[in-house]
Amino acid sequence: VSPDGASVYVASGVGVSHFYADPKGTGLLSLDGCVSDDGSGGACTKGPQSGDPLAGADGVAVSPDGQSVYVVSPRALSSFSVAPQGQLTFQGCMSDDSVPGCIDPPGQSLHAADAVAVSPDGGSVYVTSGEGIAHFFRAHSTGGGGAEHLLQYDAVRAEFEQGAVERLLSGQ
Repeated sequence: VSPDGASVYVASGVGVSHFYADPKGTGLLSLDGCVSDDGSGGACTKGPQSGDPLAGADGVAVSPDGQSVYVVSPRALSSFSVAPQGQLTFQGCMSDDSVPGCIDPPGQSLHAADAVAVSPDGGSVYVTSGEGIAHFFRAHSTGGGGAEHLLQYDAVRAEFEQGAVERLLSGQ
């Protein structure tokens, strides 16, 4: 859910969908669009130029400033910029599995990735995977005509216990 509550993003197994909330506060959602690896036969916007980083997408996180959305699949972490009305534009991806067009972070930090979270200050993105919890810094760039949030890999913390991600995000 976007910070202003106007948009809801859902991982759908083949990509990510954007819904907008009824401005009258009824709680109803309306589909606005989606992004998938191949455009889903014209039903969605085609995301990456090549590869399939959104295949099996199963986790979504929105940055606290509402300007970025991150989608995790078992093969990759993809990033999107967010337009003022909530629509998504594919920005890039990272993958351990040699997905064409994606950056390959060190080791197997994204192997079997299954969840993603953004820290409350917006400075970090965390991904849980078969290897542990991968940490990425959000780097700001103003190239290309607008502020973009690029990810830089930091490290993997190989510990899994109940509430580990929540503790990382709260700083405990």
